[in-house]
Amino acid sequence: MDSKHKIYLTSIIFIALFCAEIFGLIPFLFSKINSTSVNLAKERQNLEVAQKNAREAAAAEDKYQAIKPHLDEISKSLLDRGEVLDFIMVLEKVASETGNQSDILVITNNSGTKAAEKKEADKAMRFQVSLNGSFSNLVKFLSKVENMPYLNDIDGIQIRGYGGGLEKNNADQADSGAAIATTINIKVYLKP
Repeated sequence: MDSKHKIYLTSIIFIALFCAEIFGLIPFLFSKINSTSVNLAKERQNLEVAQKNAREAAAAEDKYQAIKPHLDEISKSLLDRGEVLDFIMVLEKVASETGNQSDILVITNNSGTKAAEKKEADKAMRFQVSLNGSFSNLVKFLSKVENMPYLNDIDGIQIRGYGGGLEKNNADQADSGAAIATTINIKVYLKP
């Protein structure tokens, strides 16, 4: 074999090895680039989530600072667990002052198995107030309950007429003295 053939043979082997190296290296490099770009995309997404959380935290801090001066007022409007009897007595007094006969029950959740129900019981106490009186007296009662110093929600009202129903007077208006029986569900929020 002469030197010219050796040079060709060496060149062909070198080119073959070079091509094999390139074709073996290129897929490896593409897979590395692909995995790196996937990791970069995940990191970018994590960064965006972190930035969004930081903005939300700053907004929450601003809201907190805005209500901070009023927290004492809010705390005063929540019923202390030791004042439940006092609250019931206030409800009875309001019912009496507005000309209603009342019966007040504390509604307890007997199931107590769900965590959400336990959490709700820790935040609020429910009462069922049964009233007998007139419609105008009911409106007075509701107005006074809504204006009580305690934070409360009236969840439901059921009104039933009894004792002769509603009668019309000479001015063709409903008689405000007609007897009604009312059941009111009241939720009062408790101090933590």
